[in-house]
Amino acid sequence: MISYKVEGDKHLIRALERIKGKVEKKVARSALGKGATIATRQIKRAVPADLKGLRKSIGRRSKTYKHSGTIVIVIGPRFAWRDPKTGKQPSAEALKIEYGDETTPARPFMRRAFSSSKAEIETAIRKGAWEGIRREAAKK
Repeated sequence: MISYKVEGDKHLIRALERIKGKVEKKVARSALGKGATIATRQIKRAVPADLKGLRKSIGRRSKTYKHSGTIVIVIGPRFAWRDPKTGKQPSAEALKIEYGDETTPARPFMRRAFSSSKAEIETAIRKGAWEGIRREAAKK
């Protein structure tokens, strides 16, 4: 599992804190979605060429926890997805490729894609947050 916590940009954090309630979550979710789009695209590109079904199964889901306000975006193979041509579920195959097993060496495509595009993802999240803040400020 890859985990990432957005922190550091003091001006951005202060601006987000000034926005209240649902609007803050809306801006944050939109900004994180922009970063997740880049991460998903990079992971799909990194899937080994012989595994087209796995590439098609890569997707993302997001969840906002109401009490804490935490937003979680999960990127990876969709477990319920089946390749229409073969009928197989590539999610189990993804774990075997990413982490390996007794017979297969690990070929980490998801972790490598995420770490190589980390700066681009951070930039997209920051830019998306500022765009959302400006958009919400213009409404008032």
